[in-house]
Amino acid sequence: MCKIMVSYLKILRPINLGIVALTHLFFYYFLITPSLEKAGVHPQLTDILFPLFILCTLCIVAAGNLINDILDLQTDKINKPQKTFINNDIPLPKAWIYYGVITILGFCLAIYIGLSIQKLELVFIYPLVTMLLYWYSKIFKHFPVIGNFFVAIFTGFVVWVLLICEPQLMSNNHVAIQNARTILIGFGIFSFFGNLIRELVKDVEDFEGDKIVGSKTFPVLYGIPKTKKLITGVILVMLLILMAWFRKSLHVSDFRANIYFVLFVMAPIGLSIFKLYKAENKKQFGAISRFYKMVLLSGLIYAFIFIQII
Repeated sequence: MCKIMVSYLKILRPINLGIVALTHLFFYYFLITPSLEKAGVHPQLTDILFPLFILCTLCIVAAGNLINDILDLQTDKINKPQKTFINNDIPLPKAWIYYGVITILGFCLAIYIGLSIQKLELVFIYPLVTMLLYWYSKIFKHFPVIGNFFVAIFTGFVVWVLLICEPQLMSNNHVAIQNARTILIGFGIFSFFGNLIRELVKDVEDFEGDKIVGSKTFPVLYGIPKTKKLITGVILVMLLILMAWFRKSLHVSDFRANIYFVLFVMAPIGLSIFKLYKAENKKQFGAISRFYKMVLLSGLIYAFIFIQII
């Protein structure tokens, strides 16, 4: 029984959910709330609403993870048999019920929050995103780059949705709010590129299983060498954007933040190019994918340091 309960938890990717919750907590309480207070604006997601908002977001992410495992069952049996929970610890019909319960819970939360802050966009955003995640798992992920791009946009949206919930972040031009808006948009872009690279690397990692089931991912269609070149191009674009940010932020940042940014954000991303070209097997590509999780966490730490300065 205990093993089954653990499987029901693990299939939702609890570490990823924890990172999403941590990101929301960090940006809301260390950036958004202080910025709104400096501008004399009262936050909308007060008291219990913000924890419910986090839970609502986690429902979207968890449901996306679950439907991906349900619809990708055959591929996962080949690519990661030791991490396949459906039809092992979790029967497929119960997995569908689990997905339905999480989806309905999140939708109810979206309705309650949207009505409470009079932002009905949230009510419509939830089923739209849930539907798109379903179609991603069903169709988009099996085509070159489109699926990777979709996941990357979604991870950026996890940050950008905060701009929707607190509309003053988009309409108020107080300097503190402008800074908050810039940081949120910037970190969303950073998250987008980091996850786009991760998804492309994971396609190489899952090459064998995707080829067997007929998925038309970039590595399957064009080969691993060309995929490495594509990933390298995305990494270089990411580095150019980070260098532009570094140059722009020099006048408001300090030595501590600048050193951290160069050593623990930009340098690891540059190093990943060499790790990519040395990678030859599934294990090595998996290590690069996990490496980019650390890069994204390092970017979040930099954001914390930067926010303390401005």
